[in-house]
Amino acid sequence: WVLTLGGNDQIIGGEGNDTLLGGEGDDRVVGNQGHDRLAGGAGADTLNGGEGEDILRGGTEGDLLRGGRGDDRMFGNDGDDTMRGDAGDDIMQGNKGDDEMRGNGGDDRVMGGEGNDLLLGDIGNDTLDGNADNDTLEGGFGQDLLRGAQGDDRLDGGADQDLMYGGSGNDTLEGGHGRDSIFGGFDDDQLRGNGQDDLMRGGLGNDRLSGGTGEDDMDGGGDDVLFGQNGFDTLSGGMGADSLHGGAGTDTLDGGAGNDTLNGAMDDDVLTGGGGADVFVFEAGSGADTITDFEDGVDLIDVSGWDPLVVGLVEDPGFSVTIASGGTYTIVLGGDSLRIENNSASSITFTADDFI
Repeated sequence: WVLTLGGNDQIIGGEGNDTLLGGEGDDRVVGNQGHDRLAGGAGADTLNGGEGEDILRGGTEGDLLRGGRGDDRMFGNDGDDTMRGDAGDDIMQGNKGDDEMRGNGGDDRVMGGEGNDLLLGDIGNDTLDGNADNDTLEGGFGQDLLRGAQGDDRLDGGADQDLMYGGSGNDTLEGGHGRDSIFGGFDDDQLRGNGQDDLMRGGLGNDRLSGGTGEDDMDGGGDDVLFGQNGFDTLSGGMGADSLHGGAGTDTLDGGAGNDTLNGAMDDDVLTGGGGADVFVFEAGSGADTITDFEDGVDLIDVSGWDPLVVGLVEDPGFSVTIASGGTYTIVLGGDSLRIENNSASSITFTADDFI
């Protein structure tokens, strides 16, 4: 093994399994062939493992660690470190400091530690763990696992089918182009599915979920706002007072518990309020929507988006329609229609008081 003392040194290993220790200066340490152990010590050091399965430790300052070929292990220590993998299956641990770690090729495990870290998986099926503080995780290509853990994190799955967990903190999670599974966790999160058919769960907290394109399955948790956007989506508010907006496509909306607002928007949607006092929005361009569980004297239908002359048909004081148990009634306004199903055991009566 080789140990340097003061000064800015250059240490280059040979073909064997070398142990190279940098010392106090700003050192350049190269392992070359073999399974090498490299440590930077004090100073801003550059460590390059070369070929073989190497172990690199950065030291006290902000160091640059390059694993090289092979399945390498890199540890950043106290400074703001930069780590680069290569074609192998590498393990990187940032520890303290605001670190930047890039896996490059291979199936890598990248862990942030303390500090506001940037973790990049690049190519391969990578596992990225932000751990403490406010981190940014980007999966890149491959089927990646991203976990934000503590702090207000930003997770981007990138291409392919990814699994993402926000953890605690107010996180932002974007699925990317594959069929992703996205879980917000605790606190108030923003989840965006983007492309393909995504599974999205807001978890605890008041979350905002946007499906993007594809047929998305979305569940809020707290007092949430859900946007299906394009595609045939399933939106579930869960607990809390939620706002559900289907967007384009034939969507299924279920408010769950709490006082919810449901708007199917374009195309032919199915709306179920669930428990609580719910508001069903029926506006121009809504298509042919269906309400499955209107509760007489509790729920309301919002027709305020229509022209007053059209709305007058249902807001006339003399308006009254009784729907028997198991029956239906359809309201037609302009080129759109709203079918109301009575799936309760008793009849319900519609009057102008049921509309706003």
